[in-house]
Amino acid sequence: MDSIDIRALIMSGGRGKRFWPLSQVNLPKQFIQLYGEGTLFQQTFRRLRLFLEPERIYTVTRGEYSGEILAEVPEFIPENIIVEPSARNTAPCIGLGTILAAGDDRTILINLPADHYISDEQLFADTLQRAASAALRHDAVVTLGVPPTFPHDGYAYIHAKEPVPDGEGLLIADRFHEKPQVPVAQSYLEQGHHYWNSGIFVWRRGVILKLFQQYLPRHYQALAAIRRDRDKRIAGTLHRHFQTMPEISIDYGIMEQLSQDKEQLFSIHLLPVEFAWSDLGSWSAIERQYRGTSPAADNVLVRGTFSGLTSGEIPCQGNLVLRGEVHALNTRNCTFRTEMKVAVLGAEDLLVIQDEDRLLICRKSDEGHLGAVVDSIEQ
Repeated sequence: MDSIDIRALIMSGGRGKRFWPLSQVNLPKQFIQLYGEGTLFQQTFRRLRLFLEPERIYTVTRGEYSGEILAEVPEFIPENIIVEPSARNTAPCIGLGTILAAGDDRTILINLPADHYISDEQLFADTLQRAASAALRHDAVVTLGVPPTFPHDGYAYIHAKEPVPDGEGLLIADRFHEKPQVPVAQSYLEQGHHYWNSGIFVWRRGVILKLFQQYLPRHYQALAAIRRDRDKRIAGTLHRHFQTMPEISIDYGIMEQLSQDKEQLFSIHLLPVEFAWSDLGSWSAIERQYRGTSPAADNVLVRGTFSGLTSGEIPCQGNLVLRGEVHALNTRNCTFRTEMKVAVLGAEDLLVIQDEDRLLICRKSDEGHLGAVVDSIEQ
């Protein structure tokens, strides 16, 4: 691997509104300890350090988070913090990181979010090195695909069936599917050959720039202007050029178009992973991690106490206490994280999350609408 110039771009500028009230404007979810040892950003950096030196690890983030990154990871190179002027989704984010990170057109770039759970960090590092080698050897886009374990309607899917000739376990990805309804996700599970889209992409720098030029020409023009002005040391223009890029995800903007293009510039190869993975995007995702294989009826304590009483037909079961002192009657399938004593009677399928002077109470089925409520609060 020494002959390959590998660099990583961590996307860490998101807000994580679905983790309100813990996730705030000045401290979003990637800088909070939600699951595992350390914050999500610290865990991501730690996994990359298993095979990359600090000077090869970059992050694209908001300017106000730079201090938090350096406080959490003192060995992070300050010059490797790439500041995006505003949040414009993953395509502008990845494009900016691609343009401003060091290297040349043969440099292999690993693009990954800062908020994933990975069960086996060494296996993850080994898998990324395999993907980097394949991206260079086949001159292709390589994405990590996760074998689905249940019909998840919050993940995008990738169909991949045919093996890549001499691809050492790689598959040819022929279709990207955005987040499906549960019945469709169930059909993918039953059919097989469908993988959760991990959002982790590995490619040669020259490859992704050509894909921007082909499928997102406005973005490519803005990125070329940013690089031109940087090379000419023209200050103060990055913000202006960046704002001309429409908000769009890398999945919609490039990957879906590439997968449907009969005259593909580059092939898309999928590398199935062998470690447990989760996009920790909601309180429900955190609940799945902490419950693990525990029977659904069990009350699970992470940090705190739970006193449950049953009167009548509703059993006090299936509750999760992430933190706090909870006293419950006839309550089931609720998740609690509080700094105070909580009494709850006759509740079912609720999230009760409190932090300082902020309190969230919602049905788990309504969790997807939390972002709109947070926007209202912040306005």
